[in-house]
Formats: sequence, C-alpha cells, structure tokens
Amino acid sequence: MVTQRIARTAFGRRAFLGGSLSAAALAGLAACGGGGGGGKTGGDSWTSQGPAAAPAYVPFAQVKPDLEGNAEGLPDGYFEYPSDPVVREGFPLDGGDPIRFMGPGMAPANSGPEKNAWWKMLAEQTGADWQIQNVPFPEYSDKLDVTMASGDIPDLVQLAIVPQFPKLLDKYFTDLSSYLEGDKIKKYPGLASIPTAAWDAASLNGRIFGLPQPRYPIGRITSTRGATLAEKGIEKSPTIDSGEDFMAMLTELSNPKEGKFALGQQPTNWFVPAVAEMFGAPNKWREEGGKFTHWYETEEYAAAIQEVKKWWDAKLIHPEAFNDQSLVWLEAGTISVYMQSVAGWSQYATTYPEWDLGMVVMPKFEGGGPAVKHLGPASYSAFIGVKAGSEERIDQILKAVDYLASPFGTQQFLDVVYGVKDKHYELKGTDPVATKGAKADTLGATRYLTQSTGALYVPGQKECVQEQYDIYSKVLPTGEQDASQGLYSENAVTGSTTAGKKLTDTVNEIIQGRKTMKDWENAIRDWKTSNDKTRTEYEESFAKKQGG
Repeated sequence: MVTQRIARTAFGRRAFLGGSLSAAALAGLAACGGGGGGGKTGGDSWTSQGPAAAPAYVPFAQVKPDLEGNAEGLPDGYFEYPSDPVVREGFPLDGGDPIRFMGPGMAPANSGPEKNAWWKMLAEQTGADWQIQNVPFPEYSDKLDVTMASGDIPDLVQLAIVPQFPKLLDKYFTDLSSYLEGDKIKKYPGLASIPTAAWDAASLNGRIFGLPQPRYPIGRITSTRGATLAEKGIEKSPTIDSGEDFMAMLTELSNPKEGKFALGQQPTNWFVPAVAEMFGAPNKWREEGGKFTHWYETEEYAAAIQEVKKWWDAKLIHPEAFNDQSLVWLEAGTISVYMQSVAGWSQYATTYPEWDLGMVVMPKFEGGGPAVKHLGPASYSAFIGVKAGSEERIDQILKAVDYLASPFGTQQFLDVVYGVKDKHYELKGTDPVATKGAKADTLGATRYLTQSTGALYVPGQKECVQEQYDIYSKVLPTGEQDASQGLYSENAVTGSTTAGKKLTDTVNEIIQGRKTMKDWENAIRDWKTSNDKTRTEYEESFAKKQGG
C-alpha cells in the first residue's frame, strides 16, 4: 500500500538524521588531527582556513526549460520531457578504480551489474565498478555508526550530523572547497548546474564538505485535496487573507458528526510551526547583528500554540491526530488539508491525479498579505561525503558523480533516474513512465547524487507545474532561512535533547487542555538553560563563516 510505504520511509529518515556515534567511534575521533586527504592543506580545516567561495552556478544551456529558475533556488519548470534528450559529451568515462558508496534506500537492489541492467549501465558509463551498499532507512544510523567506528570508509557516504562532526569530517573526508569553489566547479558541468543555494546545506562553517541533492527550498507547504474542497465550492488553491479566514475555511471543511476533519496531523509538529510562520516568528533560529534568537523564545510562537488549541477545541483536527495516521486519512478523504514537505506536491500529483492537489499560501495572521515563508534547505538535509584521498582519486570520483548529477533534459538524466529504456521505463508521449520491473533494479541510494528532485516536472500535468512555479516565484524572494543552516553546534547535537522533548510534551498537553501557558513559561526557562550554549556556538560559527 502506497500510504504505508511512505510512512515507513518518513520514520526511517527521522531515525537516520537523529543518529549518533557509539563510544568506540567517538574514541577513534579523539586523536583526530589534520593532514591527510585530498583537498586538505594540513592542520584542522575548521580553524586554519577561511570560508570558501560558493560554487559557481552554470545552468545547462543545451536544455531550455519551459519556465526558467534561478540560482536562489527557484527551480526550472518543464511541461514534458524533451523529445530529443541531449546526450552529454565525455561519457562513457575512461576506466578507473572501483567506487564504494554507502547510503540509505528503500530496499537493496539486485546484487551486482551481472544481474542488474541499471547497475551495469552505471558501471559502463562511469568506467568504474560501483560497489553499492544500499542500506534500508531504519537501519542506516546503526550502519553508519559501525562503519565510522571501523575506519573502513567507503568512497562516498551519506552523512548524518553526529557528535564531534567536524572531527569526523577532518579525519575521514575531503574538504571539497579546493575542487568546487567558485569557477573550479566548471570542470564538472553536471555539478555546476546545481543551483548555488543547494551547496549551503552541504557545507559547514563556510567550507564545502559534501555533495548535495538539489531540492526546492520552499520548506513546509499547506496542500489541499482540491477535489474535496470543490465539493464545498472552495478553489483548490484559495486566497486566504488572515488567520481568521483560514480558520473559517477549516470550519467549512470539517463535519465531526460525519467523521470529516480539515486536519489530521500531529498538531505540535505541523500546525504550530505553520501558524508561527503566520504570526511572524523566526524560522527556528534568526540572526540579527550576529545575535541568534530561537522561535521558542518569542511571543509569536506562544501565540501559535494558543491558536492551534482553538482549532483543537473547535474539532477541526482529527481526535486521533496525536497518533498521526494522516496519510491514511488523506487517502481515504477523511481530511482535506495536509501540511508536508514541498516535494510531496509533485509526488502525490503523480500518484493521485484525481485529488487535484492545490496549495494555500499562508497569510499574515492579522492580514496584510502573505506571511514571510519559512524556507527549507535547497537540498536534501543529509549530504554525501567524499573519502579523503589523492587529487587523482578525488577527481575520478567527482567525474563519476558528475554523470549522476546530469541535469533534467539529458539522456544521462533518463539513464540515472529512470534506468534502461523498455526495461525500467517506457515513454508515454515523450514522458518516461516506470515499468513494473523498475523497482527490483532501482539503485536507491544513488538517487541522492542525482538531480531527480531539482526541477518542477509532473508528467502529463502542465497546469500543476505552472501553478507550482507561480506560487514558488511569489514566496521565495521574501522567504526566511533558518540562520543555523550550514553552521555547527556540538551542544545542539548532544546537549539539548531532554529539554526539547519536554517542550514538545508541554505543547501537546496545552493543546489538549491538560496544561496551561504557565507550564510553557516554565518549560522555556529550562530549555534556555540547556540551549544558551547552542546559541553561543552558533554565533561563533556564524562569525567564522563570515570570515570573522
């Protein structure tokens, strides 16, 4: 069942991103020094080198989008796949040493290129024997832990931010700044076609330490099941002018006696952040004059808690929402408004075209236009690290990755994202459609080195692509990033888990009427005690990134 599959994927990603290294792995890092690997100049790269120039952005000129994006993260839009895909020059590559890659995926692919035509094509095009460890999401955190403790590091590894992360990078991985900063990236045209904004999430303290998978930086969106809204005479992407108007729409879409509710997700995780955005709270951390403020500390966030409690009391939220089964309820039509990662719009528009999905641009709570959008990173949150090695070895790996990073509209994009024509996909018009045989051969983890999520493209749905582009064009220029993106705080990884959980539990209880905002004030005091060190470390990291 599609819904169950997606739910398991989300759980696996949370487990992976929350991972931590074992005592054995951390002990191995204690003696970390600088030196070693390609891209390093000796010494600790976190202290001895200043920030790198951002990689240049060079759109792939041979593929013309129907809707043009920009370097700030607005994606190119395409109404259909080009009928005559561009064949990039330079492939297949000359032979090279085997490339070991470890990353998370839904399920292991068939073993080796001798049984897997997709895998065989990858090996032939890059001139290397790819040895892929495609680890299921729920197991990836433990596998990463064991791998780092062993010291037997694959050439390419998808990394989670863990305790002593800078030391981990310095000991085992390549500072890619000397290969990819500024115009140097032009040696690798596929990587150069990744928008500048995507590289920020693959960098720490201003140094480029990874390879990103580009995504639209819109962050969380409020999507609608348009077919359900139409039954109430509401447009699928309605214009909402204020918080009061939004609640009125939710009321119109709810009928508790018939088991219908506008909303059904975990309220603290989804609705409070969305309303905090409407009130003008920071996007988690906000920087002003080098000083950092967290949204928990603001009146706007407290106001958002109280507003969501009103929704709960008015029975606009499914009564079992704290046991979130929202994907099941969305599929059944029990709920009609769904807050999700921006990538979900294209995903569900492809899987469930009958839903006629739309999106609500959230307004300022008191009116006066759209709220300042809380943006997400312009890439997948976990980047790919490259094992330290000689310049020749790093160059070979980057050339192979450049093939995987081929832009939309090229033959190589079809190869790496869809597989072998007539075996893994067929053409409907000019659009690739996966066959039943594609799932068994998919290489899973390698997708995080592709640009499969970098362009606006929903096969056969031109109007959906146009609407996405129009909305993103509107909200991106005035959006706000989390100021901690690309920075590192050891305390954020190790020192604030308990206080953060207490805050979440307190908000859960307030919404359900079992605690009051006085309890919130007490929880905030405890949280600040645990997180003032995080604030200081982010401020110090920010100063270094600015060259201070």
